[in-house]
This record gives sequence, C-alpha cells and structure tokens, in this order.
Amino acid sequence: ATRSSSTINSVFRSDKYIIDSHTAVCYSGMQDYRTKTGTSKLTLIIAERTPLLDKDNILKATGISEKDLDRFIKNN
Repeated sequence: ATRSSSTINSVFRSDKYIIDSHTAVCYSGMQDYRTKTGTSKLTLIIAERTPLLDKDNILKATGISEKDLDRFIKNN
C-alpha cells in the first residue's frame, strides 16, 4: 500500500473519519514533523477536496464496500 493509502486507513480505523489522498499526504507530513521535533502542538489541516472525488482510493485503502462508504458519509 502507498503511504497515503496507509494514512487513509489509519485515520479511518482510529478516528472514524474519512480523508482524501491529498489530505493524507498532509496528515502524514504533520505526523513526521511531530515525530522529528517532539512537538505535540495542535495542528489545523484544511482539506479542500471532498473524499467523494477520491472514492476509488478510499475504498481500496479502507477495505470497505461502496455501499458502506455511502452509508458512512450519509450518517456523518
């Protein structure tokens, strides 16, 4: 799996939140920075892309069905 796929999966499993691949790259970079510097400051990530535009990557990364993804999005 690519790093962005791994990050999408990790965020979905741990936080029950769906992010797109662009946001995943930003999120993993933030995690790298935190690890390197030891900082625990709050971070704001602004996602400008809806995960619906990245549906295929999200389905592959999370392993959930399209029906479950649609249900998750509708209920959250």
